[in-house]
Amino acid sequence: MDWQDDLILICKSHHYGIDHLMKDIFDPRPVGSDTTVHRRYLAMCLRVADVMENDPGRTPEIILKHRLIDPNSLKYWLKDIRFNLVRKENKFTVYARPEKAYLHKAIDETATCIENELKLCEELCKIIPLNQSTFAEISDYEWNLESFIHRDIKPKADTYEYIQGAFRPNTAKILELLGGNQLYGDSIWAFRELIQNALDAVKERIAYGVLKSNDNPKEVAKKLGDLYSIEINIEKRNDGHWLVVKDQGVGMTKNIIEKYFLESGSSNRHEIYELERKCKEKGFLFSRTGQFGIGVLSYFMLADKVIVKTKRELDTGYDGNESVALRFEINGTHDFGELRKYNESIIGTEIELKLKSEIEDEISNWNEKVHEKLKAILIKTPCCVVFNSYLIKEPLRINAGWVKTTQDIKQIILERLDIDLNRRINKGHGTIIRTKVEMERLHKNKILKKEVVEDAGNILDFLFDEGTIEGVGQYRIYIPFFKLIKGNSFFYMKEKVIGKKHYV
Repeated sequence: MDWQDDLILICKSHHYGIDHLMKDIFDPRPVGSDTTVHRRYLAMCLRVADVMENDPGRTPEIILKHRLIDPNSLKYWLKDIRFNLVRKENKFTVYARPEKAYLHKAIDETATCIENELKLCEELCKIIPLNQSTFAEISDYEWNLESFIHRDIKPKADTYEYIQGAFRPNTAKILELLGGNQLYGDSIWAFRELIQNALDAVKERIAYGVLKSNDNPKEVAKKLGDLYSIEINIEKRNDGHWLVVKDQGVGMTKNIIEKYFLESGSSNRHEIYELERKCKEKGFLFSRTGQFGIGVLSYFMLADKVIVKTKRELDTGYDGNESVALRFEINGTHDFGELRKYNESIIGTEIELKLKSEIEDEISNWNEKVHEKLKAILIKTPCCVVFNSYLIKEPLRINAGWVKTTQDIKQIILERLDIDLNRRINKGHGTIIRTKVEMERLHKNKILKKEVVEDAGNILDFLFDEGTIEGVGQYRIYIPFFKLIKGNSFFYMKEKVIGKKHYV
């Protein structure tokens, strides 16, 4: 049955990158006494043959007429009958005269795909020569195809003028809109994106931990939530002020950094959807609140330089077998970032932001904003969150779970009650000159207001309910009520007992 395993391996290899194709499982192996199966060579041939295949027979006219094909995919069906791939010795030319610009683009993209596959195979042969073997001398394998594709792609006569017709973002202008009080209104909102990504990373690691355990999912999640943490620090270094966010989340791989973390507007990875599905089957809710993309771009609303240090936990998704510590550094959105391996044993991600000069000029005020924003944006956290700064005496510590307690909710209600009563008391008393009677009435009402707020605070309590809304998240509802002498009420009434009589 070895040939079936080899066949499956070679077919699956179509989706692998060069790192995977370099593994021992693709090395030549003997079959019998005089035959060799070269799995790496077969994998190379398959991936190149597949991307070069443009036989019009792949898309018969009857299928195009009678099958409901997604409009976004239709151009890739149609382009196969619009171009020819011509080989001369070891060189290739793509010849096409399409009548539509979108077909022109699709054919050009196909040429790029062919080029990329040929470059991958060329690079692979340089690293591991095809005739390299551990069991015998082999000399029958060659790869001499040139990776450069000559493109003779022009519009069909009198049809269209080809330009790069896609919208291209002006990164500097986007950041100006984000941070210049035109969209967000304040660069502090980028801090929210930074924290949200850290929270999602911890939630993801907890979710994988829940799947690996046979214990009660909620108990496992709580145990792991108490184990992990997110640390936020404002530091003063020799080169200026830095905002550092360190999480003990799931970490990132090279693939995640390149294709999701750095790509503006990227969607969720397919393994995230798979993780959500598996968690749901186990009765545990998992979902990423944010997504990579504009959130990462918004970091440059705060920083001139971004440094990312990360290490992925093993067995966590498609890249789950890769656990290498990586360091990525980039100076501004127009810089070409550098990714390196470095020595680190702790799983998670640390992001360091060199704060912009305008933030540094008001660092005390901005420090206070971070402190307040953190308390405002956190509703429920999967782990402990700690904020520390050289500008504050005591760190702010927020434990895992629902952030706002019943006491916090009570304080909010009483503050709103106080404001509302003040507005009612002062209504009609806006004039500077008041009569003695008005002054006495105003003073009496202020005393009464104080009594009402204090009394309401003493008898205010809560019913609450919590649960899960599928596809949205978890909720907790606080329902306030007042413990009156004659029984509980959803309406506040000032009570007084004189002798045996009860007054409201």
